[in-house]
Parts: sequence; C-alpha cells; structure tokens
Amino acid sequence: MNTKANQITQSTGMSGSRKKPSSAAIVAAQVQAKNEQNSTIKSIVKARADHWVDQNTGELTFGAIFPQPEGGEPHKIDLGFLLEFPKLQPIFTEAILAWGVHCKKNTRSGVVGVLRRGFFKYLRECWHVMLTPEDVDDEILVGFKEHLLRRVSAKGKPLHPATVSSLLDALRSVLGALDSGAWVINARHIVERIPAGPTGAGAKSQPTEVLDLEAIVSILQAAEKEILEIEARRALGEQLLIEGRAKLLDPTRVKSGNRNDYSDLSVCLAALDSAYSDLIPDLEDIMADNSPLGYAVKHIHGQREVCSYFSPTGRDLAPFVLLLTIATVFNPETVLKLSWNDVDIDKDRAGTPVIEIWGTKARAKRDPVCRIDPGSSVSSNLSLHRLLTCLKKITERIRAAADPSNIGYLFLCVQQVGKKRPKCLGEEVGRGGSSVWKWALKGFISDNKLSSFTLRQLRPTILSLVQFIDGSLEAAQRVGNHKNPVTTWTHYTSSAVKKRYREKIGQIILLRERWIETQGTIDPRRLQPRQEKGAATPGFLCLDPFDSPRPNQQPGKLCKDYGGCPACPMAAAFPNEVVSVGYYFALEVAIYKSQSVMSTKTWFERWVPVLTDLRALLALVPPDVLAESRKFSIKLPNVG
Repeated sequence: MNTKANQITQSTGMSGSRKKPSSAAIVAAQVQAKNEQNSTIKSIVKARADHWVDQNTGELTFGAIFPQPEGGEPHKIDLGFLLEFPKLQPIFTEAILAWGVHCKKNTRSGVVGVLRRGFFKYLRECWHVMLTPEDVDDEILVGFKEHLLRRVSAKGKPLHPATVSSLLDALRSVLGALDSGAWVINARHIVERIPAGPTGAGAKSQPTEVLDLEAIVSILQAAEKEILEIEARRALGEQLLIEGRAKLLDPTRVKSGNRNDYSDLSVCLAALDSAYSDLIPDLEDIMADNSPLGYAVKHIHGQREVCSYFSPTGRDLAPFVLLLTIATVFNPETVLKLSWNDVDIDKDRAGTPVIEIWGTKARAKRDPVCRIDPGSSVSSNLSLHRLLTCLKKITERIRAAADPSNIGYLFLCVQQVGKKRPKCLGEEVGRGGSSVWKWALKGFISDNKLSSFTLRQLRPTILSLVQFIDGSLEAAQRVGNHKNPVTTWTHYTSSAVKKRYREKIGQIILLRERWIETQGTIDPRRLQPRQEKGAATPGFLCLDPFDSPRPNQQPGKLCKDYGGCPACPMAAAFPNEVVSVGYYFALEVAIYKSQSVMSTKTWFERWVPVLTDLRALLALVPPDVLAESRKFSIKLPNVG
C-alpha cells in the first residue's frame, strides 16, 4: 500500500520543500467558490456546511448544520476530521448533508462517528491524507474490510461481524444518499465497490442477560415503595397549599415588618404557587422577583424540597417507568416515548373495562398493544389504574410549560441541575435511554441497594419467566406481541429456558424408550402431572434414576426395575400422600399375583425382601390417610 500512497503524493504535486496549505484555507476556498458558482445562499435556510466557534474550546470548527423542523436550535455535527483529507472532504460533506436531512439527531451523530472511527481512521493509518475520490477503488475498500476483520477491540477480541457490517454500512449509506450534484458519479463508483459485511452479522455477540426472580421481586417492591411515598408527598403538598393560602389571606397573621414570613413551609409553597402557575423557576429568578421568598427557599426549606411538591424529577419517575415496563413488556424506547394519546384508561371492550396502551416500535411491522384489566396489580398494592392516575397528577402542572412536541409524553420531568424546563425521559433516546433516564435508574438502584440492571433486561426477563412458569413458547409470544414465534425463541428465550426445553424433550424420549423396552409395564402416561416420572414404580421419588444400584441396571440409563423401589436406597416415599399410598397397596397386590408367573425360588429371593420393605413403609401410613387410600381402586401390572 505504501507504493500507491507514494504515487498519490507525486500526482498531487507534493514535495518536501513545498508548504502544505492549511485545511481550513482549502475548505474556505471551496465553500466560497461553490457560493459564487451558484450565486445564491440557499444554505442559510437549508442543511449546510459552515464554520463556527466551539463554545468549549473557543476554536474554529467546521461541520454540518441541520435546521430543526419544529424550529429552535439547529443540530450541529463536527466534521473537523474531514479537514485532514482535503480532496475527500467535499464529496463526504455533500453526502452527509444529503443523507442527514432525512435522519434524526442521534442517527446523524452516531453514523458520522462511525465514519470517523472506521473508514477515515483506516485511511489515516494505512493510506495518505491526499487521497482523491478517484483513488478510492477496490484495493482500498477491500483492504478496509480486511483491516476491520484483523482489528481487535479494547478487550483484545476480534470485532464482532455486526460491528464490521455497521462500519461498512455507514460508508455505503452516506455516499449512497448522493443523487445529484458534481459528485454523484464518484459516489456511485465507491458505493458499488464497498464489500458486503461478514456472515454472522445478525447474531448478538452476547445475549441480553436476564434477571432472576428474586431480582424482579426486589425491583417491584422498591418501585412500589417509592410510588407510595410520592403519592403521600403529593397529598401532603395539597394539604400544605390549602393551609398556606389561608394563612396568606389571614389579616391577623404576624408578619415581619411589611413582608410575609416564609419560614412556614405552607406559606412558602402557597406563595410560590401564586407567583408561578406552571414551573418553579431557577433560584436566581425567584430571588430577583421576591428576595424574602427566595431566601426562604434557599436557606430555610431547600430548593429541592420545595420543588418536590410541584413537579417530579427524572429520579422520581424511575419507579413508574420500571413498573410500566414490567406491566406492558414493551421495549425501553417504546416505554420511554409513550404518550397520553397512546393510553386509554377507560376503554370499553364488549362491556369489559380495560386499559389499552399502544406503543410505537420503529423496526416492527405493527405497533405493539397491551390491554390490561384496570384493577390488575402491577405490584402488591398498586393497580395499573392507580399508577397511571398518580403519574398523570404529578406531571400535569409542568405540561403547560412544556414544548409542544413534548407536551403529550407520559414521563415529563424537571431536572434538578441545569435550566429548569420540562424534559421527556424519551428525548434523544439512544441505546439504553437518554442521559437523564440513565442517571435516574442509577439513583434508583443505589438508593434501594439493588444489584445493577438495565431497562433493556426487563423485557427478555419477563418473557423468559413466562416460558419458565407456563412452559409454553406460545404464551411468551402473545405477551411479547410477536407475530412470529421464531422471534420469541431467537431473541427472548434465555439459555436456561432453552436448556429446560431440551431437557424436557430428552426426558420424553427416554421415558418413551423405557415404556417400549418394558413392553408397557412402566407407563408414564398414567401418572398425574405432579407425580414423579423418573422412578420406575408409581408413587415413589427416585433420587438418581440414571445410576440405580438395583440388580441388572446399567449406569447412564433410566432404571427399569419396576416394583423394586421399596427396597432401593435411592427411593423416597410419601406415606402421607393418599394417592401414593394407594399405589403402595396396589404394588403389594401385584407382587403376590406375580407368584404364578415365576418360580418359587425366584419370587422368594427377589420379591420377598421388597415385600418386607413395602410392609414396613405401609406401617408408617397414618390411619386417616390409610382410610382415604382404601377408597381408590388402583391396579398395577405384575412384577418380574
């Protein structure tokens, strides 16, 4: 590759004595030439490339600017890494602008970051910064894929096929968006030569770890405890407001000079409620409007304590998110972006009231829907109706100040730190949720001393538990709103449940084999679901059916010594269980009847010891159980 790099260097006229122009100067000249050629400045109102001063570093930055459809601050993406490649910068800048207008902010930032860390890092390490679009041929593109396949992660492991595919797809998607302009032919030339990703890209590098039942119960208990505390705090706040309003209107109340005394919490809350109809502003604003009130908020009651009576923080909403995720079994992004328009608390379905919740899932062919009985419990003491009612009440005050695009979201909060404005937990949701949600979940885990978990683990955990308890893949498919059971099996069935399914299939095969080899003498089909099928004799429990010490039994195979369990050290009996005792009496009858089908010597040597142990067992049966067992008529095949 060094040979080609040298050729490119020579073709560009570079030499050791010539001073290389700055990247910023090259870009500025290109932008100026483009503006002069078009004789227009359309980029002011459309997505455009421009320079701006970075507020953090104070340095001049080059990047792409995308106006927001709803107005407000435009989305800016730093493309400074392209300045190192002055010949490639124009085509990639145009491609990013053409591609980015149809994408969301997170997608733009994510894919541009993948380009920077992938393709351009490869060019920097293996080629030359003066590459032109014409130079990007099969040798470079195939070399890029091979470079990715050889690369190792920070943990010393090769990149997963999905990661390699995403790095190739980022290049393909961005350049493939160019459908007009001077660079279309070059872009198509490159896109046609980008190799396909490796096989196995669709498989997860590591399946989502499911939580155990104890962890789920701990989460439910902690979430319920916090919601009940929030309910109590809201009720207390309403009572304090009533008292405070009355005190403010009381002419006999003692004041400090001509000013109100806000040391009383109820008076302080009532004054804030009167002055600010929606959001309680920053402390500086309160001080500017009413310094005694601001002083009381800051030094007497505390800003966080006061604000907690008016609007929830992201941390307050954490238990609501968790319980609603468990109740609906929706994906994290779906739950965090739920709107009140998606929720019908008073839905009537054929005369039966239900709560209907519609989610939105971008990758699915249909949106998931959950219908739950309003009185059904989401925890020990909380119904879904009560949870949603509480959530709506604690967030209704701040909706008046919310941005029109956010006003309908379920999970609206006001941050404790930073500018006081309504914020949705689903804003800028990435993998695992927004930063506000991540800190809220981290606080919930820490405050309740729980083991670390993520919101993404709840859905596969619930679906796995459904399969474990119900034993049915179809049940989990219905709960998970999956059209195809393959999806449930592939992505939402834990290794433990899959192992249980395999063990169940293996058990069926082994039992059928024993049934055939004993010519139907041991028939597991006649046993009730709760009865042990591993033991060779009905009514007994075998501690190790694959390693029987009884005569003529082979290690590693199911024991076939029908009737021999009373004399086996691996057997356990149930003298207090009526049906099992009925089987013991039936076995006694079967042993006596078997004398006619074998020699006297064989019967005495093999079955008299078993009969002796069986009678010793029957002597342990309580009289009431014995009487009840006599009511059953059970017949067993002859032994031998």
